[in-house]
Amino acid sequence: MLVTSAHVILSIETSNPSAGNSAVASAGVALVRHTGGVDVQPIGVESLRPTGRHDDDLMPAIDRLLKACGMQPTDIDRVAVSIGPGGYTGLRVAVTTANVIAATCSAEVIGVPTAEALIRRATCPQPCVVCLAVKGRSVWSHPFPEGEASVVAVENLAVANVRGVVADQFLPDDIRTALLDAGVVVERPVYDAVAVAEASIARDSCGPAQALYAREPEAVTRWRAKRTVR
Repeated sequence: MLVTSAHVILSIETSNPSAGNSAVASAGVALVRHTGGVDVQPIGVESLRPTGRHDDDLMPAIDRLLKACGMQPTDIDRVAVSIGPGGYTGLRVAVTTANVIAATCSAEVIGVPTAEALIRRATCPQPCVVCLAVKGRSVWSHPFPEGEASVVAVENLAVANVRGVVADQFLPDDIRTALLDAGVVVERPVYDAVAVAEASIARDSCGPAQALYAREPEAVTRWRAKRTVR
């Protein structure tokens, strides 16, 4: 069911920690109160501390956030988690943590495709595409305001009929230059746990959250290759 007024949402955004820097955090958690309609009221936000691996600080960050807000885990009605595409380990840990907290607190859990949260903080004109999981000359491309997300060749971005592109530092320089030369606005993604909570409101709980991978994890690909050889 949809979240009703005054429900408390814990949201988790750790999908792409490598997109952050010392000035802008890309991994964090938030507590918000759903106040009706599409609006949420932030209660508190906590960034994950750099520990070498952002996921190492996920549970401590949630604990710090709850204490700072004077709340208990049992106050949580919904857990919203950014499910990617993104880093394999970060997604796996975040999704597992979200599912465990939801089960322990008798809360519902919602997996939010990361692009649906990012578009809420994007300022570039539409139509646009949110680009994630750049690998070589391919990228996960999610069009807005409508369209199917898929892995495409980065060259497709330069010929697509879009006015804006949201992409991190891993977008190839030649494609970025081609986009700018064509008058396309290119901006960095803003990872915000509150946006994850906002994006979760229109979604129903459909069981445990599952990570969204742009491609089959490399470890799985290697495992399949070994089985084929045998």
